[in-house]
This record gives sequence, C-alpha cells and structure tokens, in this order.
Amino acid sequence: MRYKVNAIRPVEILVKTRHEETHRVPGGSGARTTPGFEWIFLNAGEARDGLDWVLGVMASYAPGQPAQPRLGKDTVLLPLNAKLPQVFYGLFELDNSTIPD
Repeated sequence: MRYKVNAIRPVEILVKTRHEETHRVPGGSGARTTPGFEWIFLNAGEARDGLDWVLGVMASYAPGQPAQPRLGKDTVLLPLNAKLPQVFYGLFELDNSTIPD
C-alpha cells in the first residue's frame, strides 16, 4: 500500500520512498528501484503522492507529543493502523495513494 500526504500547514515528515537509480550494465544501462527513508518538507497546500510509508512528523511541529529519535531528529511517530483518510495534529491529511503499487 502506498500513501498520499496533503499538507494543511507547513510540516516536515519522515517517509519511506522508492528511488529509481540508473546504473551501467554490460550492453547499456539499467534502472533499479531502491527504498530509502528521508525527511521531506511540505508547504501548506502541497501534496506528495506515492509514498511507501509515512513514519511520523518532526516533533517541533507537534509540541507536547511523545517523540523518539529517527534519522537525527526527534519524531512523533504515527499510529500503524490508522483509519484513512485522517488529519494528524492539524498539519496534514494522510490518505491512500492514487498511484498503484
């Protein structure tokens, strides 16, 4: 399952994405998809679709929430089995992706 995020306010979220890398192989070049985790910043009204997983939000955007360190930043983790679509902390809406797996 993939996810879509619609920012309601400016927010920085931790996501798992798929990156396509091109590399040389005998007789030409090829591409492979590799998963990776990264922080992405979204302005209000901006959307990002096709995310593999949305792990959490930077703790400074959700003060007072319990946080854990992830990729160098304190992170408020999202619940694993949340019903979607759902708005988290008044910052963004998380929904199922419109991009198929």
